[in-house]
Amino acid sequence: MITSLIENELKKYEKNISDIKENKTIDCVTIFSSSNEDYDILNKELSDNRIIDEMSSGNLYLLNNPIETIYGELSFIKVRKHDDNYNNYRTSVDFIVDDYESFKNKIDNPVIKKYDTFELIQFKNDDSIINIISLSAKDDYKI
Repeated sequence: MITSLIENELKKYEKNISDIKENKTIDCVTIFSSSNEDYDILNKELSDNRIIDEMSSGNLYLLNNPIETIYGELSFIKVRKHDDNYNNYRTSVDFIVDDYESFKNKIDNPVIKKYDTFELIQFKNDDSIINIISLSAKDDYKI
């Protein structure tokens, strides 16, 4: 179920992602659960994989068998607990570009979110949330 969900979501994102001209590689997909039951189902489906971070908002998994996508190998999936703020979205996708700082400097009025170890530029519209991140999950978690 998760592999087909991700494939379908990436197809939906394709036009918005193609608007970003820089060379980009997929890093992580966040799946927004639609209910507590959905959250449990998604976590059960991923239970054979390693949880590398148990956050208050959900679990981050390192996949034993990465999913091949049109944007490269996907090794990380986060399952978020249900949150009414994301009812219109099923996923968000994190990408890495070759030169984050140069990319950031080209964006007019970027929406930047800062975290402890990295920052991201977020592009959000009616049907997609695309994040360009300054540090990959692989590097952040030293994997």
